[in-house]
Amino acid sequence: MFKDEADFEKIVGRLNIDTKPNPVHRQSLGRQMLSVFSKTSQKHITPLGVFRRTIIESRITKLAAAAVIIIGVFIGIYKLGGSAPAFAQIVEPLLTARTAVFKFTSRIEGGPTETMDCMYMEPGRTREIRAGGIIRILDQHQRIMLYPAEKKAVIFKRINIPEDQQGQTAEQTGMFHGIREELRRAKDAKDESVIFLGKQQIDGVMAFKYRTGKEAYRTVWADAETLLPIRIEYSLGNNAGLLGIGKGTITYSGFVFNMELDESLFVVPEGYDVKTLEQDVSKNREEDLIQALRLWSEHTDGTFPTESELNMKAAGGLFERIKEKMGLASKEDEIPDFAKPQFSDFYPIRLKIIRGLGFTSSLCRSSESDWHYTTKDVKLGDADAAVCWYHPEESQTYRVIYGDLTVKDVARENLPK
Repeated sequence: MFKDEADFEKIVGRLNIDTKPNPVHRQSLGRQMLSVFSKTSQKHITPLGVFRRTIIESRITKLAAAAVIIIGVFIGIYKLGGSAPAFAQIVEPLLTARTAVFKFTSRIEGGPTETMDCMYMEPGRTREIRAGGIIRILDQHQRIMLYPAEKKAVIFKRINIPEDQQGQTAEQTGMFHGIREELRRAKDAKDESVIFLGKQQIDGVMAFKYRTGKEAYRTVWADAETLLPIRIEYSLGNNAGLLGIGKGTITYSGFVFNMELDESLFVVPEGYDVKTLEQDVSKNREEDLIQALRLWSEHTDGTFPTESELNMKAAGGLFERIKEKMGLASKEDEIPDFAKPQFSDFYPIRLKIIRGLGFTSSLCRSSESDWHYTTKDVKLGDADAAVCWYHPEESQTYRVIYGDLTVKDVARENLPK
């Protein structure tokens, strides 16, 4: 077909095409090439064979890249299916939407499937209709629980926000905002972080399928005709353990973008009985962990939580038991009784334990902390038994917390065995 690389380069030059390899399509094209080569006779693939030999033997990156593109064109014609749209094209409507209405479904190992109807409105507000008609609103610096049947509302106002947390996080605005940002980063990534997985029938529609991420996958399906996203599935991987929620999937589906949403959907309606509670979100510290250990053990007959209980899932069970002892509604979706003084007593306990867990999570994420936790045969008040220890940044010694919740600086060689 071509006598030498010079002839091939002339043809490539006339094509006026971008010779940079497209990482989204590379793996797909490779699979298609192998399929065509294996299924077609030698006389039918002679032109493709020349291209393949040219790619292998060529020492010029530009020519190799162009050859890949040309082979993709031939294969597309051969299969009469064309090529898949770029990942950036199919996620653009989601990334630029001012508003989004969708269905949220959570399937976590060991728990029931939870489905909610949700609304999202920029710059970062989420409204969720939960079980029993309870409504949760996330609006940057506050979380609102609405109980429409009783016209009650609880506002959890975030205070002491660190400067590096002034932006929008999943805790502030809901996971949808976080998913959008993850997909935005995947779109802009220079590596091969996005993989095209072909076509698939999903929700009754033929769709293009893409995947991004490593330990926690984000899978995106886009309608093959409209190219609009129709489903996003977030697979919780190893990071789920840090959250204490177990592995599972979170799915977003039934998208409607840029629907007009009224601002009143994201505030407390008039006529509601409102209770406001402050939530300290300053940087978690060692004293938060000590306070959490004290409160936990005081509500479990002097027993510290085990290592497997240092997460929000186990803490949620503890909170329900504490509420039950106090005579309060045990779950968040049960109507609160503002008249009971215990209502105001419980939430400081809850928030302090959460802050302590936040400190342990930060230690677990740090490779320098060398975090250890052990409570075997240790009770609240055991002054000689170590509960946990860690290595602070830029410190020559370790911090060891004992059963009586005192703390000592200890050299590495003198740490508990």
